[in-house]
Amino acid sequence: TKAYDLEDDVSSDEKFSRLNALLDLQKRKIKEVRKRYLGRKVKVLVENKSPKGETYMGRTEHNLITHINGSSVKDEGNIVTVSITEILENTLRGEKI
Repeated sequence: TKAYDLEDDVSSDEKFSRLNALLDLQKRKIKEVRKRYLGRKVKVLVENKSPKGETYMGRTEHNLITHINGSSVKDEGNIVTVSITEILENTLRGEKI
């Protein structure tokens, strides 16, 4: 493209600042989306045991990772209904119904 031939006139500090601003916006938007799930019942495909703790985890139909209290190895590979009780930094947490 023509842009390939243009001089890069943006400093590394400015690029870093712009990237951080974009990442902050993304975190806020994702948090807003996750908040909509609080108190809702969702279907979760149970994948495996959580790397930390005793819960199992899976993904909602919207691909949100969810930690499931009350789930067990027998739920792996199955879809269970989960009531979302907590919004974590990168995931959801809920109780198996």
